[in-house]
Amino acid sequence: TPLINSAQRADPRSAQKLLDLISAPYIPVINNLSENITLIRGNHDRLVQIKTLKKLSSCLNNAPIIEIPDSGHSVMLENPVKLIECISNYLKEHESGKKIPLSIY
Repeated sequence: TPLINSAQRADPRSAQKLLDLISAPYIPVINNLSENITLIRGNHDRLVQIKTLKKLSSCLNNAPIIEIPDSGHSVMLENPVKLIECISNYLKEHESGKKIPLSIY
């Protein structure tokens, strides 16, 4: 699809600058969130790099990061079955009290 194709061709540096610009006003709010949050990304995402999510994770009480294999920025379109599987496994592990790793495949 055109959306997936444009995300795959995106320049990561430009995308990072845009993300920083857009997210800057929300940093104080993010730093004060008390809810449990989990971050999800495709492991081939060129728009939101893993270092960006690790930085965000540190602001969110070390929120876990789930990386969906064989997916880019549009995980829900590129790999919906694997996304559902990973979220389901994460919820099962979370409910059982197991320690959740940084990346789940």
